[in-house]
Amino acid sequence: MKVLPKAVLLAFFCSIFSFSSFAADHVDSPAAINDPAADLTDVYAWMNSDATKLNLILNVTTAATVDSQFSDAVQYVFHVNSSTAFGETATETLIICTFDA
Repeated sequence: MKVLPKAVLLAFFCSIFSFSSFAADHVDSPAAINDPAADLTDVYAWMNSDATKLNLILNVTTAATVDSQFSDAVQYVFHVNSSTAFGETATETLIICTFDA
């Protein structure tokens, strides 16, 4: 099995000599450039253990500090679809979050 050592060696050299890359692309839209609080970074959603509640988290501002605030000029919106079974007709619910200045 001489193939395995060659594959491991190739993977090792590729990892050492690889060029850096960027996975997430944030602050590239005009809205995010003008208002960093409009830069949506991540969305998390999960059901509680008995499936009666949906938990939603929306992260904004890649370089948030303790002084960062949500923007009063942005509507943060969750689009939630619900159906009785996968592939069935879904009902859409919009959860719109706004903040005062």
